[in-house]
Amino acid sequence: MATRGEIGKKIRLARKRLGYTQKSLSEKTKVNKTTISEIENGRFTGSFDIFERVLDGVGLQFEVNKKNLTCPNGMKLKQYFRKMMNEIIYKLYHLVFTSNNAKSTTT
Repeated sequence: MATRGEIGKKIRLARKRLGYTQKSLSEKTKVNKTTISEIENGRFTGSFDIFERVLDGVGLQFEVNKKNLTCPNGMKLKQYFRKMMNEIIYKLYHLVFTSNNAKSTTT
């Protein structure tokens, strides 16, 4: 998921590519220049309507995607689960065969 700061940078890049200043974008979108600055710097906490007007003004849009679950080490949940299962299987395999080998050498 993109952070507010990352979204703000994309908006700033799009605005500059279009040759707009914050003031000209403010006039086009009817959003205060200070608010545009807050958005671009990742500090905006206002309404979605305002955010959407700025996005429209620079030709961008929101896209909603399914959230990717990750583990604390940054690994995706499915990868982490597979890794853990492989480790458990490996340990069980060695436990069973080590125990069987020890029993057969003592009997």
